[in-house]
Amino acid sequence: MRGAAFLLAGLLLAQTAAADVTPFDYQLGATQVTEDGQQILIHAAPPLTIAILPGGHNWPLLSLGEDGRIYAGGKVLDAATGQLLKQSDATLLLAHGVEVTALSGGYRVRREGRECHLTLAQLRLGPGKTVLQNLQDGNLMLTASENGLLALVTQFGAQGRADNYRIESIDARTCKVTLGKNLGNPDLLIELGHSAKGGWWLTGSIEQTLLRSSDGQQWQPLKLPEGLSSLISSYVVDKDEIWLAAILPDDMPSPYLLVYSGDGGRHWRTLLQDDPLLAKVPAPWLEGQKRRIAQP
Repeated sequence: MRGAAFLLAGLLLAQTAAADVTPFDYQLGATQVTEDGQQILIHAAPPLTIAILPGGHNWPLLSLGEDGRIYAGGKVLDAATGQLLKQSDATLLLAHGVEVTALSGGYRVRREGRECHLTLAQLRLGPGKTVLQNLQDGNLMLTASENGLLALVTQFGAQGRADNYRIESIDARTCKVTLGKNLGNPDLLIELGHSAKGGWWLTGSIEQTLLRSSDGQQWQPLKLPEGLSSLISSYVVDKDEIWLAAILPDDMPSPYLLVYSGDGGRHWRTLLQDDPLLAKVPAPWLEGQKRRIAQP
């Protein structure tokens, strides 16, 4: 795929899927994927189609796990073979064996054979949207770790604009909410991520924000390079290695739109054509796997 078309596809994922985009192919492990800006086709057995909704959200929600699996709504695929590993009536199957099902008035959570229920009041989700719409629109983002479940909740003001974000820490076996961290409104937060060595992070796309946390309670902004723009996703491998799907103003053109730091954010550089770092793009990072196939 041409670099210009890839740029259009990346921006489309962040904003809108209304325009036509030249289809392009990439790999998730050994599983081939075709994307055209309106849908994502996973060439699995059987094939699986993911819609790209207005605003860039995928539905069913699509994510990659550090375990080498593809999580697509209520299905789990083996990225190495494309085979269906698990299928459930759950709205979301997440890493670490967590299942979340949208019900009337809340969510059922299952883990390790135990089941509990989360209410909208527990999550501090306001009225006006169904439990399913909150997931589809990204007003509720859920990410699992081996120790529990973290939720990013968007709260809206009188004019329907996001004016506050909260982080809720949830015991996936009891649904007890043990933390209600008020983040204020630091940016338009579009991503909640986690890795075993990198901890938790939040990505903001308007002010170009990356917030990090080791425990899901205390969040610290990471200083990003001057001039960074079009940030739509991040991936924190560990305390040193950080990846951004963004644009960094450089003299050299970049077909990949990937920015990398190997020293915890002290220095950043854009990945150029045939950069050996392309082989290091984290396998569980969906946006990174898309971008590493770009051709100038």
